[in-house]
Amino acid sequence: GDAAAQELRAGARWFQPGLPRELVWRVLTLVPRPPQVAWAFADGPVTLWQGSSRPLHEFWGHEGPVLGLRFFPAGDKLVTAGADGRSVVWSSDSGRALLALEGHEAGAAVHDVQVFPDGDRLLTLGSDGFLIIWSCSAARDLLRVDLRPVGQHRVVRVFPQGDRFVTGLSRLWVDPAVIWNASSGERLLELRAPIETIRFFDVSSCGTKVVTAGYASVVVWNATDGLVSRVAQVGRSTWISSLALSNRAAMIAVGSLDGIIFVWKDGVQQPRLLEMKTGVVAISFLAGERLLAFSDVQAIIWNAATGEKLQRLDGAKGEDLQHVAASPDGELVAACSGSSRSAGVQRTTIWDV
Repeated sequence: GDAAAQELRAGARWFQPGLPRELVWRVLTLVPRPPQVAWAFADGPVTLWQGSSRPLHEFWGHEGPVLGLRFFPAGDKLVTAGADGRSVVWSSDSGRALLALEGHEAGAAVHDVQVFPDGDRLLTLGSDGFLIIWSCSAARDLLRVDLRPVGQHRVVRVFPQGDRFVTGLSRLWVDPAVIWNASSGERLLELRAPIETIRFFDVSSCGTKVVTAGYASVVVWNATDGLVSRVAQVGRSTWISSLALSNRAAMIAVGSLDGIIFVWKDGVQQPRLLEMKTGVVAISFLAGERLLAFSDVQAIIWNAATGEKLQRLDGAKGEDLQHVAASPDGELVAACSGSSRSAGVQRTTIWDV
């Protein structure tokens, strides 16, 4: 649990004042590469870190905030998406820009970007209502999908098999989440929550389930036929603030604004609730049944099945915590913190857990 922290002060060369937008991990699994973490602040560059005491590369390629970033499966490249409507592919080794993609309407921002498992295709979701699938090797777009008939969707997830993707989270909460064919752009299924609106969603690691959450309910969908397999309620006294799935969605957890974490295992709600001191900001499953949860005052790793508190992450910057991410193997955790209340200090902290 020792923390290796970097303090990056607003106004320095690397960062301008602003809050972190997103934090993304890529850790060695199949290729001999060091652990990598990339992050972006609202008005600064994307920074790539590979285990040294200083950032390895800083990517200045957008006019305005970076709204999304993702690593490619091999870890040799990452892609950034910006409010300027551009998406840029970068080399993790050299820090050079390899490809710039511009296909959304003038003035449109790119809300989200995702990389397909094949390591060549990526997709961008723009504020113009279009989703574009690109080929990096061919440096061109392969498919344009008009999302406007189903809502102003702002978030997209790619299925592990790379054959489908799901979009959702419109500004109008009544809009459904939609599953699409990634080759033809055909609309396959609409997922309309039977109880309330959809505020969070994710795809299971096996690609057979989609899990959605509203204000006080969780719905598990069959990703093949769109039928509801389970509905769970957390009560009306609190609001769900975050959603996490374990491997193959055997366990589902939601955090709430009153600091309670609800956990289901194989469809059965666990009898013991996990309680944080204040509202849960984000949760993420690590290896096995370990669940990382952080609020604005603490970060704790729990055994999600037994409710045992396993570890508190020292060095978390209390009320200034903004974003968290875990490596795919569950061995490393990182968090960004910083706000106007912290005298302009913005910090990225990395733990070996």
